[in-house]
Amino acid sequence: MAHEISHASGRDEIAYAGETPWHGLGVKVEGLQTAAAMLTAAGLDWTVGTFPLFCNSREVEGFKAIVRGDTLTVLGVASDRYVPIQNRQAGDMVDALVTEGGAHVEVAGALGQGERCWMLAHIPADFEVTKGDAVRPYFLLAWGHDGKHGLAGKLTPIRVVCNNTLTAAGFGKGVRWSESADVYIRHTGDAKVHIAEAHSAGDRPEAS
Repeated sequence: MAHEISHASGRDEIAYAGETPWHGLGVKVEGLQTAAAMLTAAGLDWTVGTFPLFCNSREVEGFKAIVRGDTLTVLGVASDRYVPIQNRQAGDMVDALVTEGGAHVEVAGALGQGERCWMLAHIPADFEVTKGDAVRPYFLLAWGHDGKHGLAGKLTPIRVVCNNTLTAAGFGKGVRWSESADVYIRHTGDAKVHIAEAHSAGDRPEAS
């Protein structure tokens, strides 16, 4: 299916506020949502871990499998330097970057079997290019559990609700997200540090 929305544990892994997406899937929520609440509504409150990789009963040195904790699905393969960025960590970054400005999360979801996830926050700064042609700005954060994509954020006018719209926003499967993003964090040992720094930046008072 073109939308590629993940389906696990008997549910479609997407939640949204406002207009129902074209594919009609997911859970509709009411009112302003924090990132943590939206992850729960979308069914994305699972974690990922890494495990040794074997071939013909022999461990493959230098690589490991990325495994989804609730379904035990192998989402990808990565080098032994890979450190997972959890869904909750990504949500914390969205809250740190946008909620101080009055934004709220409008969509959260996962694609495939959970190997790619995203969160979309509406920024309250709508404007009209011409009369009747309104632009609704968003902050988009996407992250991968596939060993190929890190955590990438950017401003976009596209309401991302599926694989097609994520691709239109610049984060398609075959695209280097680091080249399309305004913010990019790799899955390495210092990823937690960068996320913590972003969170701290959101808590700092403005200079007088």
